[in-house]
Amino acid sequence: MKRVVVILIVLLAVCVGVLYVGVSSVQSFSYSTKVGCTATGAIRILGDPFQKLKAWPGEKTNDSTFRFNEMSFTTGNGLLNEFPLTFSVNNFKTKGSLVVEEINADTARFFITAITTLSYNPIKRIEEYLNLQELKKNIDALLSALKKRFIDETIIYGISIEKTNVKDSTMIAVKKTMNHYPSVEEIYQAVDDIKEYIHKNGGKETSAPMLNIFKESETAYLTMIAVPTMGNVRPSEFFLLKQMLPGGFILSAQVTGGMKNITAGEEAIKQYVIDHRKTSPAIPFQLLVTDRRKETDTTKWVTRLYYPILY
Repeated sequence: MKRVVVILIVLLAVCVGVLYVGVSSVQSFSYSTKVGCTATGAIRILGDPFQKLKAWPGEKTNDSTFRFNEMSFTTGNGLLNEFPLTFSVNNFKTKGSLVVEEINADTARFFITAITTLSYNPIKRIEEYLNLQELKKNIDALLSALKKRFIDETIIYGISIEKTNVKDSTMIAVKKTMNHYPSVEEIYQAVDDIKEYIHKNGGKETSAPMLNIFKESETAYLTMIAVPTMGNVRPSEFFLLKQMLPGGFILSAQVTGGMKNITAGEEAIKQYVIDHRKTSPAIPFQLLVTDRRKETDTTKWVTRLYYPILY
């Protein structure tokens, strides 16, 4: 009997020794993934207290805490490109952080790291170690979910922006400076004049009218209105021939609504160009998909925004 007790004591001592020697009291880990978005854009959203909550996957339980799979996590205020996190599963908590680093202008790397100290109580140490393995699995899944949310960058810019190619490269345009923001009637009067000029000179319009309004000062709005055309239409002093590089790169986004939504979309696509460090060979413009004279309800206006870029 004494021999059995001795053997059991020895086995217990060996198990405890393995537990303390084989399993370090300080546990740290790190997961990373490459994301097709700009680091500056991701950092801007994650650091904005009014926008960061939409960036995190999971069910929001309060202003800073989310439930994701079998885990809860709490977000804190970030510093530069690092955002503190607290993870919890089965009342076991550990602190960590999300770090966003730039790989290149179009790609970022997301790191989630964490570190914790396990209890010296052998029973509790085993329990905490098992909970830590559960946390690791959930944190790895959280990082994958973050990647899916940021990869199309809609979450960063609020609209879907795609890269396409120039199709309507030739257009007839008029340019004028007004002392006020041009009205719908003034814009479409110019459109009618351009279309009439195109038809009289053997051309044919190929797409909806295009518009660019640049505010030079409080009382000066430089307005360019153009109609894409097919055929050899000669320019005049008033009707200008404008061309873009056929097949050149251009960013495109569609917005629905009035001037507030259109302006927000223009700012978003401009920010996209800045974040991706692109340059533009021509001015951006609106494509007036909806005839704004016929549709007086501005909430139904459909406008495509275009921004020529060099790659």
